[in-house]
Amino acid sequence: MISAHNLLFSYGKGKTELTFPDFSVPSKGSLIVLGPSGVWKTTLMHLMAALLKPQKGDLVLNPFSLGKLTPKQLGTFR
Repeated sequence: MISAHNLLFSYGKGKTELTFPDFSVPSKGSLIVLGPSGVWKTTLMHLMAALLKPQKGDLVLNPFSLGKLTPKQLGTFR
């Protein structure tokens, strides 16, 4: 399962903050991310791959809560 709760990300102080809607995708389910250029699709994929860390919220890729993993665990996850 993949789920996101209260997910907020910004590329830095003074930059636009984006709050992603909460979502949950069951195991063996699908997630389609659509939208025009500049609506943070790639950023969401980078968050899900643990390449970026959200400022707030939690992203769970069953059974891992990405925000609770150590740097070493994140490396193994990736």
